[in-house]
Amino acid sequence: MSKISRPSCPEQTGLAFELESYLNARKDSWLKLYQLNDYISKHYSSLLEEDVHLKINKVFGNDIKFWHPHKVRFAQNTKCSFKDKSTPQIKLQEHSKYFIDLGPILESHEADVGQTWSIGDKTFRNPAQVVFNKLEEIWLREGTTGEELYNKARELAHEQGLVLNEKMQGHRLGDFPHALVHRGGLGEFVHSPKEMLWVLEVHLIDENSEEGYFFEDILGAPKLEILQFP
Repeated sequence: MSKISRPSCPEQTGLAFELESYLNARKDSWLKLYQLNDYISKHYSSLLEEDVHLKINKVFGNDIKFWHPHKVRFAQNTKCSFKDKSTPQIKLQEHSKYFIDLGPILESHEADVGQTWSIGDKTFRNPAQVVFNKLEEIWLREGTTGEELYNKARELAHEQGLVLNEKMQGHRLGDFPHALVHRGGLGEFVHSPKEMLWVLEVHLIDENSEEGYFFEDILGAPKLEILQFP
């Protein structure tokens, strides 16, 4: 990666930060997220978003706290930004899209994972993950700044006939709470983000179908087999 000067403060971590614990929190969260997907794919016709919220609490256990509220979005609600309220009583049908966004605190370390699926389509390739992968490759090769990453994300979305939701940007992550160190979005960061410290968040909107696609993960984190495309 290109050497680009960076301020120390936005990328500092707390005294409790341990990289191994941080990456374990990420891996465990991804595994639980796909466990939730298995549950939804088997029971989708009878579920509402709030049912999945209850299942999330059971999967993680009542003792686990979350640094941000879970987001479960079904069908047309997938176009909603983080702070938007879902239209209630939406159920999934064959080929409906849905996504889950989780932010648990595990062993005092934050995780933040999000993925989109399509009911009944095992070959579905999430466009937001496609864009994430391309952006990560560019960042690794060129030392791209956070601001440049989201400029490029806009272009990549347009190439797929989609629109980038610029209200949902990546951010710092780490030992809880990362917000004591830095609150700004990755798209406003004018330096090349440090590896394994920042979440790259991609939310794309299909204005023709009124559905969205979401994906987020830590930039530069080890590749997980569970995230490989079919």
